[in-house]
Amino acid sequence: SHTTETLKMFLLLTLLSLTVPSASRYWINSTDNTHRFLTFDSHVHVPSLPAIDYVWGAEAGHIPEYRASKNNKNTVLSHYIPFARGAAGKSISWWKANHPSWIWYQCDRKTPAYTFGDPAVPIDITNPDVITYQINTYAKLAKQQGYDAIAADNYGFWNGGKACGVWKNSTTWKQLFPPGKEGEVAYADAVLNWVKQFYKQLHAETGMLLIPNYSLGDLAWNDPKVLIVGNYTDGILSERGFTAWGSKSGFVKGTQWWNEIRFMQNLQRAQKAYYSINEFGESNQDIPAYVREWAVGSYLMGKAEHSAVFISGIQKYGYWQSYPELFAAIGVATSNAQQQKDGVVVRSFSNGLVLANPTEKSTQYVLDSHHTYRNVTGGVVSGTVSLNPTRALILLTSSVAHG
Repeated sequence: SHTTETLKMFLLLTLLSLTVPSASRYWINSTDNTHRFLTFDSHVHVPSLPAIDYVWGAEAGHIPEYRASKNNKNTVLSHYIPFARGAAGKSISWWKANHPSWIWYQCDRKTPAYTFGDPAVPIDITNPDVITYQINTYAKLAKQQGYDAIAADNYGFWNGGKACGVWKNSTTWKQLFPPGKEGEVAYADAVLNWVKQFYKQLHAETGMLLIPNYSLGDLAWNDPKVLIVGNYTDGILSERGFTAWGSKSGFVKGTQWWNEIRFMQNLQRAQKAYYSINEFGESNQDIPAYVREWAVGSYLMGKAEHSAVFISGIQKYGYWQSYPELFAAIGVATSNAQQQKDGVVVRSFSNGLVLANPTEKSTQYVLDSHHTYRNVTGGVVSGTVSLNPTRALILLTSSVAHG
């Protein structure tokens, strides 16, 4: 409808015209070369880390080590919270004794709306007192510990725990999300209202950044809900990334791939950050080169001022694994990502070229014979190169493959 299109345009223009929030720290500039980040850091030796831009869920005990390190004194460090669950360590008995009216239940009115098999108690984010509790209990303490940001996990519009309502007292049930479409709409509204209110209070009371773990799913990058999320956050962690959580059914491709690129571009235009997790396999040590190059090559297609990439085995977080693709000294982008007639996507950099094939058909690309290209391990590449579906190629015009 005309009203819907007007709303989309208003939200898009609002996002693109945002100014940098007045936070105590801000994202590291990623314009030059390939930038990296960490998803949790429980098993890393901080002084040995290469330069990284951001840590999702940093250990409090590591904060002094980052600040004293040569490579990472300005790394943005975030404190982990699940956005709609209580912190680990507090049982259902504790919540029933202290905040019984905050517990989300399913529509049988007795089963807590747990998600992901996680025993962390689901809490009522529609209640303003819950948001104030999150700010006072988690964010303000994190600020005192030296964190720069709050990492809000599992943010999204999927009511995975089948939350339905709360008991306001021992005899009064309040239904929040009825079964069916009405409940889906109400849940999405609640999720959007939470991010608006949490963001405002976080900025006003702590000056910290907010970065949720949020993946687009089937929503378009300029969907009104997505634009609201963009307006009321400082950055996005995409756990889906370009490997689709390491899905056996295949990587992100086609319109979804382009949707992800547009999403990360739009965030960075508004000085927001985008961090891409790319999972594959059961181990951090043996992720195939083609997977690593697809993840980093896709990331480079949308990289601008504030973005970085992370590669790991499926849910094998908390470790640093060094791969040559993560250090590709590609330089500064000299063009946007552009799709050729045969489907290959090309982006030029001051020190190289990135090719990606997000289509379902194999394709080829003829390299400029006036340049000498090398891959990330130093091998010479020339002539016509072939790209299978969901494959990328990072080519450097210098003999130096790392930087």
